[in-house]
Amino acid sequence: RVTPARVEAELAPLRRARAAALALQAYRAAGCSDLCYESCDLADGPAVRRALDAVRARFGRIDVVVHGAGAEESRPLAAKPPAGFDRVFRGKALGALHLWHALRDRPPASFVVFSSVAGRFGNEGQTDYAAANETSARLVGEILSSGLPTRPLAIAWTGWDAIGMAVAGGMKTILLERGVDLLPPEVGVPLAADLILRGAAGEVVVCGALGALARPRIARENAATSSAPAEADTRPATEPAASPAISSSARDAASEPAPAAGRDTPDSAEIEIALDPASQSFLRDHVIAGVPVLPGVVGLELMARAAARLLGADPICEAVQFERPVKVHPGRPVVVRAAARRSGDTVEAVLESRSQAATGRALEVLHFRGVFRRPTGTLEPLGRLHHLDARGPGAGEIYRHFFHGPSFQVLGEVRRVGDEGLVARAAIPAGNADTAAGDLAGPLLREIAFQAAGLWAMCRHGVTALPHRIGRAQRLGLVEPGREIVARVRPLGTVEASDGAPRVHRFDVEVLAGDGRPLERMQDVRLIETGALPAERPATVPFAESPEHVEVRLEALAASADAVAEACLGPAEAVLFRQIGSRKRRTDWLGGRLAAKRLVAAYLLECAGVAVPERDVGVAADPRGAPVVRIAGRPDLEQLVPQVGISHGAGRAMAVLAPRNSGTRVGLDVERVEPRDEAFVRHVLTEREVAVAERAGLNGDGATVLWTLKEAVTKALGVGMAVDPREVQVTNLADGVARVELAGDAAARRDVLGGRDLTVRYALARDVATAWAVLEVEPPAAPPPAEPALVLPPGLLRSGFLTRGIG
Repeated sequence: RVTPARVEAELAPLRRARAAALALQAYRAAGCSDLCYESCDLADGPAVRRALDAVRARFGRIDVVVHGAGAEESRPLAAKPPAGFDRVFRGKALGALHLWHALRDRPPASFVVFSSVAGRFGNEGQTDYAAANETSARLVGEILSSGLPTRPLAIAWTGWDAIGMAVAGGMKTILLERGVDLLPPEVGVPLAADLILRGAAGEVVVCGALGALARPRIARENAATSSAPAEADTRPATEPAASPAISSSARDAASEPAPAAGRDTPDSAEIEIALDPASQSFLRDHVIAGVPVLPGVVGLELMARAAARLLGADPICEAVQFERPVKVHPGRPVVVRAAARRSGDTVEAVLESRSQAATGRALEVLHFRGVFRRPTGTLEPLGRLHHLDARGPGAGEIYRHFFHGPSFQVLGEVRRVGDEGLVARAAIPAGNADTAAGDLAGPLLREIAFQAAGLWAMCRHGVTALPHRIGRAQRLGLVEPGREIVARVRPLGTVEASDGAPRVHRFDVEVLAGDGRPLERMQDVRLIETGALPAERPATVPFAESPEHVEVRLEALAASADAVAEACLGPAEAVLFRQIGSRKRRTDWLGGRLAAKRLVAAYLLECAGVAVPERDVGVAADPRGAPVVRIAGRPDLEQLVPQVGISHGAGRAMAVLAPRNSGTRVGLDVERVEPRDEAFVRHVLTEREVAVAERAGLNGDGATVLWTLKEAVTKALGVGMAVDPREVQVTNLADGVARVELAGDAAARRDVLGGRDLTVRYALARDVATAWAVLEVEPPAAPPPAEPALVLPPGLLRSGFLTRGIG
């Protein structure tokens, strides 16, 4: 007998096929000419892997994955057959797991799961659907904490209007009757693209009103049957009324919590606030061993604001002691009071708490203390940081080790770390104002400093450490949330306790805006060890193995090359730029200079604490054609900058920095992967190298990879292709690492330089091969005389006119 259900079952595959065909047609109409369509059962792990392998074989890599598959069969759990539960659960939940397991060895840049508010809040009749979506969201959380470079994102969508499962059958009417706002596609689709393109990570809920869906059923039933009166307001009389959130740039009294009435005198000031983890993000996101703890920087800020009422804005703080933490246990309200008292030219401040013990006994405890004075100048800059020889972890791995929640996750990545310091990029999260504690942008600057110092202790000693003392600290400015910040840390040594007490690590820390403005300087910051890391230390990668680099996409640059040149080139560079006849060559040349300028400017800001405009960073060439960095008006800074390598090819320009400014040389080459004729292969490769490439599985890409490696090595030697390329012999290729032996003139050049270890790496991505070489050399006993720097036309060096016979 023909029934509507059987008709629907027959038509469903045809509808899906038609939808896929229309989607492919839309992609082509939008300009995407190279498409690959694979179909598989996401609940079948091997089938998923085969489909992804086919995509990789077609395109070389997978950059972004969007998992939007799912099924929905709403009915009470007792009425669900096991097969129906599996249909709904397996495609979404196991599909996400299978996709990630097939991708994690070569992780994509983004892994996106389309989830549902049903997974976040639950929904009647959708136990399986809610469980599947919540499982997918939990997988995103696991990826986020894994430390891998992937940006995982789960978007918990409300019901969509006009498309999707929410409008099938009579579901739309049911949802609207329950008070659920449906999402128009013209709003949701651009939002999804924006979240992915902006690199959002974690779980995002996208919804309007959810009506009864957002209220658990048990709570609704209890509310319906309860006759208890509403709970009275139990806030202490001294708790300030809520004030509106304010911009982090505001610097007036509105950013402070309201004082307790009648507590201020000409020689004293007090501030009180009640602590409530339910409403205060600085407590919710600062939980240690399961207990919310008042962040030290918030307590310090309350003391500073009380002192500022007597001294004026932003006093210098000294001798700050964090003696015991302020813990907020469930069901035990805590009120903290910052009390400041004038003492001659200074103000002494303390932070105390009032609470109730589990036995009911009233508790009053002193937690922090410090001395404040009016600034008569600024604290000394941190100065230069040396021997930062490795790249540190990114935010995902940092907060796998730290306990901080979202509003206190201020570090973005560790740019440099070594025995003598650490440099991190950071930003203040948006929405940091609190109705009781006021604007938290200032405290979060100090939080950046503390976390950066603590991260150094993790990376170098494998321990966790918390703030213990500050010798002196001065706030010098603020930035808006989201603006880039640079934290610079210099360790001063470790205090070993003789009585078995924990070790204390000492630091000076400087926090700068992205434009170099000083925001915070802290001297003699002390962190006390709280234990060894339960897992491995945060991963660091030596620059000798993966040099720092900047890449510029030439296609995007070409559209605005003239404007970019006017903004970033110095006078001599601008003249040369205009003299280059070919538009493509101008763009290539400009891209290499722009990459080098950005690289050098970032290096000087991070290592020297000096902001140099890109226009003032000049890139010339020595007689051998190697790039030479010049800093307008600052020859002293030129000696700090390591050697720079530049290359362009395959639609991109790159610049790379040697690991140190003395004792290392670097070479870089970028090439488009394309067939090479036999004459070229015979001229630059040996039969042994051809065999090495075949064993490495490079197949038709081998000649390009080998040529790129040889170019990088000869640039590190400073001879270009003035030597026979076969004197740079590649003897092994494996996992991006090349083993190279030098012979003839190439070996002689290495010996002249005092060369020791040669580290060579390569990367092959779709149609682009990149190679870089780092040569360790004996540092000269005295600086060599400066060679004249020449601004050379592109192409001249590659033709060999200035390098033949040199070296």
